[in-house]
Amino acid sequence: DVGVAVISGTDTMVVNGDSYYPLMSVFKLHVAVAVLDMADRGLLSLDSIIDITPRMFRENTYSPLRDIAAGRTVSKTVAELLYYSVAKSDNNACDFLIDLAGGIADVDSVVHAKGIGDVTLCETEDSMHRDIKRSYNNASTPLSLSRMMSEVFAGRMLSAENTNVLLGLLGGSTTGRDKIYGGVPED
Repeated sequence: DVGVAVISGTDTMVVNGDSYYPLMSVFKLHVAVAVLDMADRGLLSLDSIIDITPRMFRENTYSPLRDIAAGRTVSKTVAELLYYSVAKSDNNACDFLIDLAGGIADVDSVVHAKGIGDVTLCETEDSMHRDIKRSYNNASTPLSLSRMMSEVFAGRMLSAENTNVLLGLLGGSTTGRDKIYGGVPED
């Protein structure tokens, strides 16, 4: 079962575009939008420093930030947490950002308030880690996700400054290179 939605200008191509599919780590994009929206509204600064103690890190999950901390307290800006979450797919950094946004329900509310429907955000990395079946609960239709990406790239989702921040994070991602390219011939 595959769903695809492509938006190019005024043209849209959809295959199973109204079926829900699990977002998995893609929901980190939604979390970033919620946090950057808070920055746009003056509710937090990307320069704000967050102190992260060793006990705040969840073990046994993908977390380059935890590995760098190596059992020490670290101080990171919100911008750095966004980098770890979006560009490095760090699960701990994602949950720290969800907490900053007020919780996963608030992230869901912000995304819906931005006009993105057909998406359900109800799980954190921690809740999914505790019960792997929950990994399928954060879900979106392909058309909804494509609309969100279209709005981000068009600069209609966030301020110009924070659109550039998000596009830089997405463009700087170093994870998943074996996923989308997997099986595609080199040439």
